[in-house]
Amino acid sequence: MGGRLFTDITTPRLRLRPWRDADFAPFAAMNADAPVMEFLPGVLDRFASDAAAQRLRDHFARHGFGKVVVETRGLGGRGGDFLAQARRGIPYRIGRPT
Repeated sequence: MGGRLFTDITTPRLRLRPWRDADFAPFAAMNADAPVMEFLPGVLDRFASDAAAQRLRDHFARHGFGKVVVETRGLGGRGGDFLAQARRGIPYRIGRPT
């Protein structure tokens, strides 16, 4: 069932897109932040976070759907910040501003 091409979804302020290698570090920082993870099972170390990100990316590649990355756009030229992980277009895990 894989092989479907996901087209980025963009608005003036946000972009929903597939996972990239560069997303692993900010995802790990978000997963290590106790207030962000308060209502989830718990904080993750870098190894566990990278494994989770890889599973999410592999799932998307295999099935053509899954949790995507939400990044900021158009914030005074400072776009591309990793903001959230989304499922069904709804933010699922949101990092705190840096």
